[in-house]
Amino acid sequence: MADKKTKTKTNAVDSLLAAKQQLEEWIERLDLAGDEVTEEVRIRVKNDYDGRLAGIMEELHQYAGELEEALKLEVASRETLWEEERHGKEKLSEAQLRHTVGEHSDKEWQEIQAEVDDTLTRVGAGLEKATGEISRLEDVLGAMTSAPKKAEDPASKPAAAKPSRKGTSTGKAGPQRDAFKEKELTLIKSDTANLEPARVEPEKVAEEVIKETIPRPSSIGIEMPLPKADKTLKCGECNAMNFPTEWYCESCGAELASL
Repeated sequence: MADKKTKTKTNAVDSLLAAKQQLEEWIERLDLAGDEVTEEVRIRVKNDYDGRLAGIMEELHQYAGELEEALKLEVASRETLWEEERHGKEKLSEAQLRHTVGEHSDKEWQEIQAEVDDTLTRVGAGLEKATGEISRLEDVLGAMTSAPKKAEDPASKPAAAKPSRKGTSTGKAGPQRDAFKEKELTLIKSDTANLEPARVEPEKVAEEVIKETIPRPSSIGIEMPLPKADKTLKCGECNAMNFPTEWYCESCGAELASL
């Protein structure tokens, strides 16, 4: 009678687990419809599946206590069978030794061997059954511990605030700047600035030209001051005096006629 009741509960649990697996597979396939259905319809169907799945989980939890107790009994039974198997192997090994030294006759040794072999065969079958049942119960209890979360309706979900470029009174910082990009731009600007030609004053150009054209004294240890160029070129527009090497007037910018 007890075995029949246990079998009935086992069948009920197996049916609930099968229904649970089916619903989980349907939930995973919801995205296969693509754009053929709206997001609202997809979420409504998923919520229906989640609700049915939650009901199955509640029914499964009603059997949780009995399943845990059955698991403990199976584990204890397996421990007993392991111990019986160990004793049987020790008995067989001892009988073989006594037969080898001559204490047991061939007939006695064969009788003990046949008895122990029958015991080990029975214990092995029991261990296989207990191990399989333990694995099944562990899987059932593990499947009863989790369920997919219910999807949220996007219509009821508050819209997310758009990020602001400037700081606001909410205390939220704006988007962070990329430090690496800023550093790279700084280096590019620095290199570009270094490539710009240096501005040369006309007076300095004239002085350099005169220094190069006037011969220096021989290396007798005498240092002579270099003559400085005079402004001898007069502008025809504003009468300002300019250096003879200039093309345009320093004062008004008019083109200078060569003397």
